[in-house]
Amino acid sequence: MQRSQLDCINIKTKTMKALTVLGLILLACPSLRSENFADELSSLSTEQLQQRVKHYNELIESSEKLAEALELEFNEIQESINFDNSAAEFESMRKLSKEYREMKANSRAFEESSKLYRDELLRIEPLLCLDDHQVNGYAYGICGGDSTAGPGWTVIQRRIDDTLHFNQSFQNYHFGFGNSNSNFFIGLQKIYELTNFKPHELYIRLKSITGETKYARYSCFKIQSQHQDFRLSALGDYVGNAGDALGKSLYKQFKIYSKGDNDPSTTSGWWIGNGYEGVESNLNALPSQWNTWPVSLINVEMLIRPRLAMLDSDKYKYSC
Repeated sequence: MQRSQLDCINIKTKTMKALTVLGLILLACPSLRSENFADELSSLSTEQLQQRVKHYNELIESSEKLAEALELEFNEIQESINFDNSAAEFESMRKLSKEYREMKANSRAFEESSKLYRDELLRIEPLLCLDDHQVNGYAYGICGGDSTAGPGWTVIQRRIDDTLHFNQSFQNYHFGFGNSNSNFFIGLQKIYELTNFKPHELYIRLKSITGETKYARYSCFKIQSQHQDFRLSALGDYVGNAGDALGKSLYKQFKIYSKGDNDPSTTSGWWIGNGYEGVESNLNALPSQWNTWPVSLINVEMLIRPRLAMLDSDKYKYSC
């Protein structure tokens, strides 16, 4: 038997084993369309909901790893195929490709299950820090949410008064400063780790001196590493009523800058260009800036939340 024929047989065997495992997992999953599912969901305790969320997240990870392994094996055997192979072997490759796509599609069922349990958990405990707020088991920042943003957010920046100036060194912006219960900045390194660990969206909440509140929400928030100057690499789509002031900071590096006078309050860090593009949205300035809503701001917050993009409404579908 030729080597290519043996490779086809080996990959098909591995594929069938992987699909069998996935099939058994799918059979064990509760039906999302079951009439009793809503009753089951409401009857679960917080601890049980947390276990379900963790369980489905593990299944998502496992199915993705299986899909990656299939793709790797498919590519390896594809390189060994030549036009002397029989039609049956090409048909085998076609089936492998189809099975890979089906496996990727099936993993979406796990994500849907995870989201249903996660949403119910956050409905009960809106400020609960879930596993997806963490990197390597370590929780960053504090969790929060409100009636407009919904639950499940991690606060990465907050200014509620002027007791802490944000005219800090780059090192402080790198690692974070302040008190998480009051004014603080979580740190660029932590933001990088969180937004590169999995896709996140960004929610910015602004409050004026008159008590009016507005928000800006971005579907895909991501920054690059220290070696790339913590550049703002993605924002996704904007929705909100505060205006898209942050859009001018896209692809800009994070810099400590000064207006050039001797007032230390004019020095702060933000994502800006060489011509100071992006300063118009600097929430770390004194006072905080958001030029698409030019009012005096007394309270600002930046929050991020992990996303399941494929399950969101059309306006939030994106590639992050």
